[in-house]
Amino acid sequence: MNQLEPIALVGTLALAMLVQADSPLDSAAKVAATAKADPKKLFYASFGNGTVSHFAGEMFKSAAGIELTHVPYRGSAPAMTDLLGGQVPILFDTVVAATPNIKAGKIKALAVTTPKRSALLPDVPTFAELGYTDYDMTSWIALVGPKGLAPEAKAKLRETIQAILNDAAVKERLNTLGFETTYAPLDDWTDYVKKDIERMRDIATKAQIRIE
Repeated sequence: MNQLEPIALVGTLALAMLVQADSPLDSAAKVAATAKADPKKLFYASFGNGTVSHFAGEMFKSAAGIELTHVPYRGSAPAMTDLLGGQVPILFDTVVAATPNIKAGKIKALAVTTPKRSALLPDVPTFAELGYTDYDMTSWIALVGPKGLAPEAKAKLRETIQAILNDAAVKERLNTLGFETTYAPLDDWTDYVKKDIERMRDIATKAQIRIE
């Protein structure tokens, strides 16, 4: 990060807690209640150890005060395949990956991980709406350049990316891909990411997350 020059935030991505369409776990509250009744019964899949989907699951565990066994996969596709096949009951994945199977009626989303509802899944509540008020697992995307980027080059990049993101057709297209456009100039991201790092460190410590 020290070798990169922050230019601007450009958007965010949401994840969702997913189950099979006919699963008896038809709400986040039902998941929490089932886990509390039998702490060893449920497990959830992520698309990798230490990934944002892993952290999303651990954040839900902490917010709900429950135990769920984590099952890491090597990527979203194999995790989704096993959710569809019934090998795993719960999966945390991006709304982009989930939407085709949701529309096909194969899976359903119980909640999304961002503070606001996803444009792709407007009928799915946020975890915050369901009472987990401090829950926020948002993946953000920033435009960066090499360290020492000339001020005029940075200004031109900001002007260009802002114009692109303000274009209605571009915004609509990105929204259909699950990308929520959010433009904000970024001169120093130390303070911006500090809060995220502290939150992630707390989750990693509690869950004993280790990158293998």
